[in-house]
Amino acid sequence: NSVFRSGNSGHFTYNGTGYIEFDHPLTFFPEGQNTYSADVWCNSGDQGDRSIFCYLNGDSNIIFQLMRTSTSGELVYRWYNESLNEVTIDSAIDSANTWFNYTVVHEGGNLIIYKNGVAIETQSGLEANLNFAEGSKFFIGSQTTSDRFWEGGISCLKLYTDALSASEVKQNYNALKHRFI
Repeated sequence: NSVFRSGNSGHFTYNGTGYIEFDHPLTFFPEGQNTYSADVWCNSGDQGDRSIFCYLNGDSNIIFQLMRTSTSGELVYRWYNESLNEVTIDSAIDSANTWFNYTVVHEGGNLIIYKNGVAIETQSGLEANLNFAEGSKFFIGSQTTSDRFWEGGISCLKLYTDALSASEVKQNYNALKHRFI
């Protein structure tokens, strides 16, 4: 289950069985949207395939996802464009009960991933058709209603329809780090 905790001025703790689901989240991202940013604070309590957040289209294909893999324990960012693409972000997520801030900025064919306000991964020339469509679902703490449940904390998840600049990412990190670090 997901339980709200007042520590760190508020966060959700997931025990590996709960999630939060938003149906038809086109109010977040309209059809044809190819630019977005996602910012989240999280910590991890165990090993395994665990999803922090996942946006699925009506065909249940991953539009974008931030998750930890069971094979390596690494944090990966995934997105779908005719096939599933993946980039490894970090292995430090396995530090139990240590909070980290991750920001993903996906602008057309460019991708920048930040950890604690600092860019740690940059890719360009990516095919990007994020395929936001009717019937989409957004999950916090799982990949679907029955798969890859997060175990640990998730807080301050923010979604943007713009590409955040490096200074905006740093500003967001600095504004909240006192709650987690």
